[in-house]
Amino acid sequence: MEFKLRVSLVCAVCCVLLAPLVVRAADEPVPNVAFLSLAGDSITTQLFMRGTGSKMDANRKMVMPIDNPVLDVEAIQAANKAFKMLRPGVMTTLLVTADKDLFKAQNDLFDEVDANRDNRAYLSSLLSKRAVTQLILITKNRAYAEFRIQDGMVGGGRIEGLGFYIDNETRLMNSRSLVTGSGFVATFVYLKVRLIDAQTLNVLKEVNVKESDLNVNYQLTEAHQVAWDATTGEQKFKRLSEVIAGAMSDAIPALLKTPVL
Repeated sequence: MEFKLRVSLVCAVCCVLLAPLVVRAADEPVPNVAFLSLAGDSITTQLFMRGTGSKMDANRKMVMPIDNPVLDVEAIQAANKAFKMLRPGVMTTLLVTADKDLFKAQNDLFDEVDANRDNRAYLSSLLSKRAVTQLILITKNRAYAEFRIQDGMVGGGRIEGLGFYIDNETRLMNSRSLVTGSGFVATFVYLKVRLIDAQTLNVLKEVNVKESDLNVNYQLTEAHQVAWDATTGEQKFKRLSEVIAGAMSDAIPALLKTPVL
């Protein structure tokens, strides 16, 4: 009887001591990381033009609006997949928005805070309604066009977001076949990826992504006089999807290195 009584007393004391810990844990929000992309509302096609004199960027640029979220979905799904490889137990939420003001603001959401109070308030409401604790936000990033080849880099001018860089002039040689031809198309994904505290919208960390896939049009024919014609529309979209996936597989591990979720 005495042994049973002691056991009961010990259990009672343990329950009293542990009870505050249980309540405290219950008050803490469950980690819920959301993914949102503001990069897929357009595709940029940039044609390399050799500048003269002091003109730094003579390239011709055409921006094609995208009215559906297919590219943003590609981006957040790829980012979520890369995230789950590193944080398999963390809840995630995939978000898609059609809000034009958010797409227009892009990086100014954080660079020009006072001018984007309404946009930031709207973004906060999207997150709070879904009990999000952290946000991984994908936006466009503008940087110099640099495409790696075996013995260096090619490219000129600046590019941004998602798209295709076309060069009909540069002569390149296939190192395997030794065939030389003029022109190439580079599928590019130039993005900025941020880890953001959902409650304050403070940026915890950010990484810049410059991912590309260079496709060379080695031998021009009468039917294909420019590098752009070397691949079909379906092939171009497939390449863009693959480069987006590659960009996220690089960006997410880099983003998670320092902050610990």
